[in-house]
Amino acid sequence: MHLLAYLKQNSKVSEPNNITHALERVANPYWHQDNQSLYLTVYENGVPNIVRLNVDSNEQTTVAKHYVSYRPVNGAQGYHGIAVDQ
Repeated sequence: MHLLAYLKQNSKVSEPNNITHALERVANPYWHQDNQSLYLTVYENGVPNIVRLNVDSNEQTTVAKHYVSYRPVNGAQGYHGIAVDQ
């Protein structure tokens, strides 16, 4: 389990902003191009789901169920790479 947090650049706040809690199992964070959201794997009852998490509102949107990690494919607009949990 990981506690996921971030620091904003040029911020006067020296403490990280927690965006998950210690009991939540998350992995594979990856920043979205908009710099407002993260893609990450959230495990619910042992099942991995990829979500997009808005770091300002803490709103989560499910992107893909039963997958472990998510990475955009460079140079291929509109396509994404997904690692399958086997």
